[in-house]
Amino acid sequence: MPDFSLDGKVALVTGGNSGIGKAIARAFVEHGADVAIAARSAERNDGTVAELGSKAKAYTLDVGDAGAVDAVVDRVFDELGGLDILVNNAGMARVAPAPDHPLEDWRRVLDVNLTSALVASQRFAKRAARGKIINIVSEYATFAGPALVGYTASKHGLEGLTKVMAVDLAPNFQVNAIQPGWIATPMTAMVKDIPEMNNDILRRTPHGRWGEPEDLAGAAVFLASSASDFVTGVTIPVDGGYRIR
Repeated sequence: MPDFSLDGKVALVTGGNSGIGKAIARAFVEHGADVAIAARSAERNDGTVAELGSKAKAYTLDVGDAGAVDAVVDRVFDELGGLDILVNNAGMARVAPAPDHPLEDWRRVLDVNLTSALVASQRFAKRAARGKIINIVSEYATFAGPALVGYTASKHGLEGLTKVMAVDLAPNFQVNAIQPGWIATPMTAMVKDIPEMNNDILRRTPHGRWGEPEDLAGAAVFLASSASDFVTGVTIPVDGGYRIR
């Protein structure tokens, strides 16, 4: 049988103090890994570490700052004895129609959602002999989000980055992506509260419900473990069937 254990592994999860990132961090701890959480809110970081226990450690990080990303990856290597798994999960959105999308918002969204994943992955690959990289994309890596030009472009780009790095880092690294559907998180709460949009999502999703962050845990553990050693460059949808209807 495949080995899904993460015993002895060290993982870094950006945006790991809430939502999808937190659920993945918890799953990694439950499967034996030591987990570094890197996110902006020191208060939420501390709360998450308190929940996850002694196998978790937090780092305050704005992933839009490339130099700070490099520094945190280095600290994880130095303070936790290495790094085996990198989850590029941190993300943000700015809403404005494409013709009016402010350039500063475009740059900020791409820095957070896309450039940070490149920078963290580069640093990881330069310091580790082998490892696993998991990028969290979005339904908007496939579809177009109205008034979400920066977010949609960044998620399309992150899926492309996944494929390129899978080729360039083979065979010692496996680089894959998870594509969440409509997952109930703080980022999607506004959509869930709009009846017309909520009903449309439920109608289109064969499972007939919103996903929960914990629904992504199985795919993340699989991609982080040795069970996926011959899987690279792919995107696994976790969406209750949304993208096939």
